[in-house]
Amino acid sequence: MKKVILIDVDDVVCENHFHKLVNEFYALNGKPLLKTLEGLPANYEEIIFEKPDEQKAFDDYYLSHDSYRDLKTIDGSIEAIRELSKNNDVFFVTSCIHGHREGEFARQYVDKFNWILENLPFIPPKHFIATNIKSMFKADVIIDDRLKNLEGDYKTKILFTSFHNKKYTNKELEGAGVVRANSWKEILGLLT
Repeated sequence: MKKVILIDVDDVVCENHFHKLVNEFYALNGKPLLKTLEGLPANYEEIIFEKPDEQKAFDDYYLSHDSYRDLKTIDGSIEAIRELSKNNDVFFVTSCIHGHREGEFARQYVDKFNWILENLPFIPPKHFIATNIKSMFKADVIIDDRLKNLEGDYKTKILFTSFHNKKYTNKELEGAGVVRANSWKEILGLLT
């Protein structure tokens, strides 16, 4: 019997789009680039600019650019998802809105959907679900980089290591019924 596997996109299948967008904006405005993701807010709303007009300018830039254009995949993700999709029903369940800015959902949805179509053409387009409330789904497996997204009716909960979730200890994860994976090779080891 096929398993139902839910997979997040950002920081699980593709690199962090927000980091890329912030650096593009900083480069245009003569600011030093962020070399690493460490210290970068996990949520877009948390970035703080020194002047209110800088925040507005970044908001405008964020909403007017395809943040998924030329975004790289995480090592091994495409091959592992291809392997998992051979004997399982794989769905992408991912957020497309993080704040309340007009137009954000439509922009992110189209950009992310097109990225998935281009990079994972073997997954049917009807297997793409955009939502911020992942706990409403029932599945055999969920793979996500946010611990809160692993709350729900899932037999196997996998937290994919990202810059913002390294703070969770193995004891904390074990208590939540979650296993950590640092790579797609580890995920395949857990699921195959």
